[in-house]
Amino acid sequence: MKICVFVPGDKLGGAEQYLKNITVYYLKNGDDVDVYFLKSKKYNGWEDLKLFSNLRLFYTTKFKESKGALALLKKILLIKTKYDYGFSSHVHLNCFLGFLRCFRLFNVKYIVSRESTTTHKRFKGMKLHLFNCGYKLFYKYLDLLICQSQLMRDSLITNVPCLDQSVKVKVIPNPIILEDIKSKLLEPISDDIKCLGEFIVSAGRLIHLKGFDILIQSFARLENKNLKLVLLGEGSDEEKLKLLALELGVSERVIFLGFVNNVYPYFKAADACVVSSRIEGFPNVLLQMMMANENVVSTLCAGGIDDIDGLSLSKINDEELLFLAIQNVLKNSPETKKNIRSLFDKELLGRDISVFIEKVNYFLNYEKI
Repeated sequence: MKICVFVPGDKLGGAEQYLKNITVYYLKNGDDVDVYFLKSKKYNGWEDLKLFSNLRLFYTTKFKESKGALALLKKILLIKTKYDYGFSSHVHLNCFLGFLRCFRLFNVKYIVSRESTTTHKRFKGMKLHLFNCGYKLFYKYLDLLICQSQLMRDSLITNVPCLDQSVKVKVIPNPIILEDIKSKLLEPISDDIKCLGEFIVSAGRLIHLKGFDILIQSFARLENKNLKLVLLGEGSDEEKLKLLALELGVSERVIFLGFVNNVYPYFKAADACVVSSRIEGFPNVLLQMMMANENVVSTLCAGGIDDIDGLSLSKINDEELLFLAIQNVLKNSPETKKNIRSLFDKELLGRDISVFIEKVNYFLNYEKI
C-alpha cells in the first residue's frame, strides 16, 4: 500500500509522535510511506527513520506553517501519487486534507484524521472561530475522524453538531508501539542519570498548559530534601519556572535538562513520574511513563485518565492534591508496585499500534456514520 502522513514540523510533540507511530507501523509492514511537513527541517525528529528504504520525507523551505501550506500543495500536485491512506492529527492539517479532496487535488482512498486536543476547551476568540469554520467546511470530506476519548468526542459534537451527520467520528485510544518501547527500556541507564540520585521526572513543552508551575510548588512541599525534580523539555516558560523554583528555595533541586531523545531511561530510573497538565487531548507521555514505571501520577487533564487503573490521580490546578498524590506513590510497597504493573500491562496491551490499526480499518469498512 501507499500511505501519506501530514505533519506541521519535525519536532516531536504528542500529536507528532502519534503520527510517527503510524508511520513506523506501515514501514515495518512493508508499505511505502510519504511524510509531508509544512515547515523546513529543523529538529531532525524523523531522521532516525531514514534507514527504511520505503520512506520518503518531504519538507518545505518555509519557517511558518501558513506559508508552508501553499508550498506543500505545489509539492503534492507535482508528485501525483495515488494513496491508499492519508493520516493527519492537527485541526489545520485535517482541514487542509479536506480542502484538497473537496477540490480533487489529492488522490487518496481514505483520509483518517485525529483531533489532537479538546479544541473548544482550549481555544477561544478568532482562533476558535476559524477552527469552527474549518470543521463545518472541510471535515465532511474526511472518511474517519478519531477522538482520543469520549469526553473529546462529546465536546466536539456538542459544539459542531453537523459533524455527527457528515463524518464518522469515533473514539480510539492513543496507540503505542510496545515492541519499540520495550527495546528502548533495555538500554542501560547512563552514569549521568545514576548521578541524579533520588528524583521525580516530568516531560513536555515548558508552557502554561503543562502545569509545571503547579508541579514545582507541589514538589517544594515534599519532606525528602534529597529528592530532585527533573524536567525534560523546552519552552517559553523556562525562565518563569526557574524563577519560581528560586522563590520557593528549590532551584538547586529542580533540574532542567531540555529536549531528550530517549526519555525512557529517565522514566525507568525515577522514583515517580508525573503528568501535571491543565488540559490535554490525551497525554501520550502518560503511556510512556506507565511502560517504564509503576509510580505514576497524573492530573485529570483529559478524558479517559480516570478509567486507567493503577494511576495516582489529582485534579488540575490543585497544588495540594498533586502534592498528596506524589507523596502517596513514593510510599508504594514492592507488592503494590507488582499489582500496579499487572494493571498497567493490561491497559497498554490494548493500546498497541496493531490494535489501533484494526479499529481504524473496522470503522472505515463496517461502521456507518
